[in-house]
Amino acid sequence: MFKFKHHLFCLLALFAGASLAAAAADTAPWLRAWINGEEITGTTLESRYSTPDDEPASPVIRWERSDSRNGKPILVQQGKDKESYTLTDKDAGQYFRIIVGSGTKDAIASPWIGPVITEKQAESINNRFDSANTYQENVDALQKELSEKLKDAVYFTVETGQLHGSPYAMVNNERVPLPEDIRPFRENGKIYVNQPFVQAVFKKELPDEIMEEAGGQKAYEIGNAARALKLNLWLGDKEKAPVPNFRLQPMAEGLVVFTPEKNIFSPVKDRDLVNEAINRLFDFKANEEQLQWFRDAKFGMFIHWNPSSLLEREISWERNAARPFDSNSGKKNVMDFEYDSTYRRFNPKQYDPKKWISVARKSGMKYAVLTSKHHDSFCNFPSAYDTFTITNTPYGKDIVGQFAARDNLRNWWERIQLQFIMQANVSHQI
Repeated sequence: MFKFKHHLFCLLALFAGASLAAAAADTAPWLRAWINGEEITGTTLESRYSTPDDEPASPVIRWERSDSRNGKPILVQQGKDKESYTLTDKDAGQYFRIIVGSGTKDAIASPWIGPVITEKQAESINNRFDSANTYQENVDALQKELSEKLKDAVYFTVETGQLHGSPYAMVNNERVPLPEDIRPFRENGKIYVNQPFVQAVFKKELPDEIMEEAGGQKAYEIGNAARALKLNLWLGDKEKAPVPNFRLQPMAEGLVVFTPEKNIFSPVKDRDLVNEAINRLFDFKANEEQLQWFRDAKFGMFIHWNPSSLLEREISWERNAARPFDSNSGKKNVMDFEYDSTYRRFNPKQYDPKKWISVARKSGMKYAVLTSKHHDSFCNFPSAYDTFTITNTPYGKDIVGQFAARDNLRNWWERIQLQFIMQANVSHQI
């Protein structure tokens, strides 16, 4: 989960990985391409890309437009002098990407950005974060507004795509745990709640005549449940925004609100409130019990590893830039190009997480944490949202998936608790 605390349409710097093809002698091996600018009609988008310092940078740039992130691309403009594009009213609701080095085997596409909105639509967004206040002051004000708005409401999230539902429901601003056996669920495009959920959350019994067979149990479709409870429903994945193609963030699309009010949120105007409501439903900080476990465990292994390890340098601060302590280290940092391009030869054939965990356990370690995505944004796992991932390396296999696989590691561990923690790491208790 990520908190969208800044303007949704602020400066974009989205990165994508390069092709695995070897660089041609007469073309620069473009590493990443992205688009700078706000997705608002009347503004100018600018192409950005990286290349070795000693390579000429005059690529053909192809601008493409689509009515969805997965739609058919349509050429807007291309050429060596087409480094920018000004959005017009006809671009509203559309998505854009660039292809740098178009026509060469080293061409690289940026991720899609969008949808483009009009200036009037942008003005309708109620940005509740005041730059004159501290971050915590903004959060406190947002929480206060949200608590007042949802004081009589019940809300939670259900599974959406590959994202699971929330482990809690908020009931009149109080958290109620949702064990797996009472969590709401989807079946055949509908959302259901079972009787134990209704009892735990609403403290009521619903009529037998609205009960159905779903998910291998007796349950109630939420629309029928809301009518029986005389409440209104707000569904994140059903809300229609006044912005073409607009979508809430993935977890917000799974948001379900039972409330006495009608239309409690406007998806665009209230996007900060919606996101903060989602944040309340998940644990972003360790509780005291978890902290005590960590204090007692003491000895564990953190593994910071990705293609930049081929440079035999410290993984975090090895770019050719001013960093803390760099000026005092007396050593030359690697160039950005070299740092970014190591994935092209990353092929750890001897990677064996079973052996790693075996050594850790024999050494008395109680947990192991693998960095799945570090500061350079390279993903040690496949991703449908980026190409700068393990998929586009000679190795090609999911490093994180192998590390986290319960079946692969069961022989070594007495018990396994898989959890995802901050900094996009994956950890095991062993």
